[in-house]
Amino acid sequence: MTARRVLLPCPACGHERWTTGTKGCETRRCKRCAQRCFSTAPPGKSVADLRPDLAALFLSTSRYTPEEVGVHSNRVVIAACSGCGEPRERQVFYLAKHPRCRACTRTRQDTVEQVVCPDCKRLRTVAYYDREVAKHRPCPKCASKATQERLAADRHERVAPLLAPYLPYWSPASALQPEQVRALWQEATFVCACGHDRRCRIRDYLIVGERCVSCARHAA
Repeated sequence: MTARRVLLPCPACGHERWTTGTKGCETRRCKRCAQRCFSTAPPGKSVADLRPDLAALFLSTSRYTPEEVGVHSNRVVIAACSGCGEPRERQVFYLAKHPRCRACTRTRQDTVEQVVCPDCKRLRTVAYYDREVAKHRPCPKCASKATQERLAADRHERVAPLLAPYLPYWSPASALQPEQVRALWQEATFVCACGHDRRCRIRDYLIVGERCVSCARHAA
């Protein structure tokens, strides 16, 4: 054999490529076939198993088939646009998120869809690839409202044990009721020992006690 580069066909695919004419070069596969052996997706994780709609866009001229690559693979394949059918060469994970080309995304109106929020029953605009998830997920406004309510309930549970001994002194005329307390810096109206209404911060009432300023002056 010679060390010069020779043109030999691949024993696997028949593709002719230039290779070094060393010992065993006749049985050596080309680089494309060698990469294909290490790029096969695990069973049940390929594009053909998880995304049949994306597998239908693969062209016969593509280097890899839908059975050989996964949905999150960075292998470059040739697939047709789901809108206009124009072939394009992109990575698999990019095609999974953007099955349409940029021209179809800008011109087609069905790239977005109106979905009803399950909580507030209002329409909102979502991307076409998120429409199935958005049907069962609240809109950002409802999700934020639910989060605020949950945080408020957690704060009330923390301060409720501190307010329990002073509930008999809570004035009915107070604008802030005990179940509405979220923090000790909020202001509420209490009834002191002499019957006066005393409006102050809750933490100040817990420190000073149930005697108002008028009661303290008379006691002095």
